[in-house]
Amino acid sequence: TALNQDIIDKATISFKNSVELDSNNINAKIKLAQCYMELKNEPMQGVQGLLSIVKKDSMNIPANLLLAKFGLISGQYEKVLPRLKKVLSLQPSNVEALLLNADAHAQTGKSDVAIKNLETILGLKNVAPEMKKEITAALSELKKQHK
Repeated sequence: TALNQDIIDKATISFKNSVELDSNNINAKIKLAQCYMELKNEPMQGVQGLLSIVKKDSMNIPANLLLAKFGLISGQYEKVLPRLKKVLSLQPSNVEALLLNADAHAQTGKSDVAIKNLETILGLKNVAPEMKKEITAALSELKKQHK
């Protein structure tokens, strides 16, 4: 546990330093926000960083995906769905966006959209067989609930 915390702290410091050295480094800003949100349990600090990115570039895919992921975890579906719509308008085959979109729609009672998203993933060539197997199982369960 101490080693993990040390690694988390070092990663956060490294990304902070990177952003300080080059304030235009969007990738470092996104990774720093991800550290706060997923590792340091300081999600609002990460959200603020991501919001500053999408304020300048509303179509930034990684920032929108992280904000959507956090919104999904916190149940803010009204914020999640527009972000995912942006991502999917630019990258209709983005597996992460399709999965998040399926999850959000399933949780809001729109199983038909969730089913469509999962079926889209199954039709993609670059999806690992293990993932397709899990998605097939989830799809089967979702279809049972949808009836």
